[in-house]
Amino acid sequence: MKLQKLKETFKHKYAIRILSGVLIVALAGTGVSVSSVSAAKAKGGQKQTHVQEVSDDTDGQSRTEDALEDILSDSVTITETQIGKEETVYIIADDQGAAKNMIVSDHLLNHDGKETITDASSLKDIENVKGEETFTQDGQRLTWNAGGNDIYYQGTSEKKTPITQNITYYLDGKEIAPKELAGRSGKVKIRFDYTNHEKSGDVYVPFMAISGMVLDDSFRNVEVTNGKVIADGNRQVVVGYTLPGLKESLQVSDGDFDAGITLPEYFEVTADVTDFTLDMTMTVVMNAANFIHAEGGSSLSLEDELNSLTDATGQLKDGSAALADGVDTLKSKLGEFQSGMNTLADGVSSLQNGAGSLADGANALNTSAQAINNGITALDTTLRTALTEEEKAAYAAQAQASVDATFAPGSDTYNMIYHSAKQSFTDAMNQSTGMIAQSLATDASGNPTALYQALFAAASEQAFMQYAQGQGLDLTQMSVADYQAALAQFRGANQAAIHEQVMAGLETTASGVTGGIAAQGADTMAAGVVGACQSASKQAASGALVTGIETTKNKIADSIEATQANGYSLVTGAAALSAGTQSLAAKVPELVNGVNALKDGAGKLQSGTGAIVDGVGTLGEGAHELADGIVTFNEEGISKIVNAYNGDIEPLLDRVQKVIDAGEAYQNYSGIADGVNGSVKFIYKTDAVKAEKK
Repeated sequence: MKLQKLKETFKHKYAIRILSGVLIVALAGTGVSVSSVSAAKAKGGQKQTHVQEVSDDTDGQSRTEDALEDILSDSVTITETQIGKEETVYIIADDQGAAKNMIVSDHLLNHDGKETITDASSLKDIENVKGEETFTQDGQRLTWNAGGNDIYYQGTSEKKTPITQNITYYLDGKEIAPKELAGRSGKVKIRFDYTNHEKSGDVYVPFMAISGMVLDDSFRNVEVTNGKVIADGNRQVVVGYTLPGLKESLQVSDGDFDAGITLPEYFEVTADVTDFTLDMTMTVVMNAANFIHAEGGSSLSLEDELNSLTDATGQLKDGSAALADGVDTLKSKLGEFQSGMNTLADGVSSLQNGAGSLADGANALNTSAQAINNGITALDTTLRTALTEEEKAAYAAQAQASVDATFAPGSDTYNMIYHSAKQSFTDAMNQSTGMIAQSLATDASGNPTALYQALFAAASEQAFMQYAQGQGLDLTQMSVADYQAALAQFRGANQAAIHEQVMAGLETTASGVTGGIAAQGADTMAAGVVGACQSASKQAASGALVTGIETTKNKIADSIEATQANGYSLVTGAAALSAGTQSLAAKVPELVNGVNALKDGAGKLQSGTGAIVDGVGTLGEGAHELADGIVTFNEEGISKIVNAYNGDIEPLLDRVQKVIDAGEAYQNYSGIADGVNGSVKFIYKTDAVKAEKK
């Protein structure tokens, strides 16, 4: 809404509110029926809509009178549970609206089922019309013996009504008496004027007059000023409304309001008529203050609302400024964040290179371990195979010569002794595998090493990706922040399992390392053992060669099969080493893939950081524009509205309040007891205009 429009809305908000219940009086016609909509107030303050159907009927004035009374009475009836007296004043008027006769009907509502009800009335000829309850009278004071019942009574009065009506007829632009108009044809205009005679101080009591008539098919091209016409088969129902005296009370004119909003004091009907005849017309006059109640009360809280609006605008102004400052702070910190992301990307690249080197070393270690295992298995099989007699004879004949040949470098015996000695040394080294693995995981102070942290991070990332794949999660659709949060949550929930996986890998790696060290360090020791064995063998008799060979074979076999303190023999250790290196080589590709995925993710995060920086920059510009706009809105909008209120709206509201007070004070026509709330309506029934029968 534009500022000027907003100002106009505020300017006339409560003047329009007074009339809101009146101005919405409308009839909706469907088929051959007419619907009248009335605003009523139910328990709890909720408005209810009642619909009264009027069936198609042309059988006479009596049925027309009943239909009009139902439509108009229901249209202005306000039900209030706190009302103690409802009064209806019936005025029989001639065809020009002048009153001829009057009867007043009163309904005393006995909400609490009292035995007696006190009332006040200026009526004459009072009679009970619905029961046998009696009353006593002292001046205008009436005491009814109610016996717990409501009281319905009526009487007469010569007191003038607060509203008088005048009906004027025109034929082809000239005023004409109704009796002369009957049976004539031409362009007819009927005008209803209403005069308010009831004042309270310098304002009139806010009465509303709703008039209705039923037109037959002799009326064509019907137009209504300050009312509405609804087609009903071969008839047309016309309803008009007026607010006599309200314009003068408020000291306003129709030009002060938006288009379509008026405070009419008359209504008129024009039509092309053949053989003019008009059944009776009816007007219901009601205190418009009842409609103010139906719309939610008459409290004029515009000043409070403007104060609240001013306070809210100030808060909005402060909040927008704080938002702009916050965005500026965020923008300044994003530089540090972007620098950290670059550092992360560089670190992941280094980790990727290290993972590649680890993969190459694991494959080489696995190949060597497989060769060692095959050799030891073949040696064990040979040692446990007994010599044949032919072999024994050949060994005896070659005893001396074979000694040197047997212990020659590269020979089986040489290799057997060499490897046995080397294995003993290697086993000792293998006993330190666990300590080496622990040293790879923690430093002297017990803190995790960089190698352990890198392997733990890579294992966490890989395990999380496998978990996400199993759960059907699309990680590419997650924001960086959501991804990091989900990864952190997964790592915390599975920390123990990931730690065991990393330590198993370190122990396997340490085993390979200690094995390599043992193989290199045992060469000198093993060569010395071979030399000693060769010297001893040369001293043995040739006859003892076979025995010596068998004994030696058995001893060597026992040696390589003997279980060491670590639970492994040379044979079983070689097999375990082979299996361990094979497992390590198989797992390393997963590690490499995880590191590669980590690098891709870090790259995307790094790229996204740039977009975030740009977006925050745009957000900062928008936040400052918002803050500037709120300041402008406050200075050029709210402040001007408040100034307008203080200038020319407040006097209007004062007059509105006087009108409301006058309406609330007028509760009865003939009188009402102290402390009792009442409501009153006036029903005018005007004579028909018909040609005299010949």
